[in-house]
Amino acid sequence: MSERFPTSLICDYAGRGEKNKHIAVGIYSGDILVAAFPAQLKFAAYIEFYPPRSGDMKIEAFFSLNGTRTAGIIGKAMGVKDTEIAAMTVPSLDFNFQSPGTLDLYMRFDSDEPLLVRSKKVLLSPSPLPNA
Repeated sequence: MSERFPTSLICDYAGRGEKNKHIAVGIYSGDILVAAFPAQLKFAAYIEFYPPRSGDMKIEAFFSLNGTRTAGIIGKAMGVKDTEIAAMTVPSLDFNFQSPGTLDLYMRFDSDEPLLVRSKKVLLSPSPLPNA
């Protein structure tokens, strides 16, 4: 958690529900453990953030796998205030891990430098996983 990003989740699915509520399913609370490599996984994200300035701006959220940018989304925030929390979701995206690694989630506002939101390690489970 940081001052810019008070809440961020990496999960299996994130979306918007009724009455401006957000939905997050399958939240990863610690390291991401897999039964074997290669591993194909889907990740989504929910991010609450304080915009760096008020007004309209391009926002981008993207994942990086072992330091290489992979996939993400680009949107536009309209009429945001730098003193109020805004939120966005990143839809489920496919990832292929050949070996243990690091999954990083970044956000960029307009053409500012990307900011690290959250990082997760993807590791081989030390014991068999249930329902693997």
